[in-house]
Amino acid sequence: MHRKRPHLLGIVTLAAALAAGAEQNFRRLEYHHPGLQVDLGAGLWGLPVILDYDGDGHDDLLVNSTNINFLENVATMPGQFVFRDRGPVDGTRLAGHDTCPAVVDWNGDTVPDLLVGAEDGFLYYLENPRTRFAPHTP
Repeated sequence: MHRKRPHLLGIVTLAAALAAGAEQNFRRLEYHHPGLQVDLGAGLWGLPVILDYDGDGHDDLLVNSTNINFLENVATMPGQFVFRDRGPVDGTRLAGHDTCPAVVDWNGDTVPDLLVGAEDGFLYYLENPRTRFAPHTP
C-alpha cells in the first residue's frame, strides 16, 4: 500500500493541474550533460519542487537529498531546460537520504523560502538567501 501513495499523489496533482487549465505538453527534462535524463523519482518519498528559486526568471528544481539540492536552470533560450546541480542549499545534514521540500513565503518578503520535512520527524525552515536583498513588507 505504501508504494502506491506517491503515484496517487502524482495522479491527483496532475489531475488538478489539468483541471486548472495547465498545458498537456509533457517531455523528459535533460540534465546539463547532453542526453543524460533527470530522474526525479528521488526515492520512494521524493518530492521535487519546481520554482524560480534564484530569481532569474527561469524555473529551477529543488530535489531531496541529505539536505535539498538546487538544480539551477541555466538555459539561455525561452522554453529550454538545462540544469546544473549547484549542490545542497545549506551545509546542514538534515537526513540520511530523504528530505521533502515545500515552498512558503514564511517571512512575508515575497521571496520563496523552504520548509523541509526530514526523516527524523522534524520540520526545518530555511530562509531564501535572496531575502537580504528583498524589501520586507510590514
